[in-house]
Amino acid sequence: MKAPINEQHTLPVVEEQVTIRKRNRVTETLQAHTVTHEHDQPVEADLSVQTIRIERVPCDRFVDHPIADRQEGDTTIISVVEEVATVTLRLKLVEEVRITRDTRHPQIRRHGQGSPPGHHHRTGSTPARHRGLTGLAII
Repeated sequence: MKAPINEQHTLPVVEEQVTIRKRNRVTETLQAHTVTHEHDQPVEADLSVQTIRIERVPCDRFVDHPIADRQEGDTTIISVVEEVATVTLRLKLVEEVRITRDTRHPQIRRHGQGSPPGHHHRTGSTPARHRGLTGLAII
């Protein structure tokens, strides 16, 4: 049986909804108790006391580089260094002063009369006019 083409059919639509809820309910209980028992028992413990002694040893000398920390027996040695600006005195040549001697040998011509024969002149600081030299020309 075929339904005619122009005929309408109705389909029923069914919707179902479900709601789920949770309820807390105490069903069982649990009880816990702690019991402490005490008793004395000897305990061995290694107790030690350490003391530290700090000693500052002045060295006051210049070194080329920092010194690493070192251990000598039970003593740890830490070197303390500081950078110090130093001034070094050095000679600096500023200039040279040069003194040169030029020696000349001029020719001397005498004009006029010289000393009379047999007359002796003193040498030294006596001026030429007192020695009888007149009219000197330096060439």
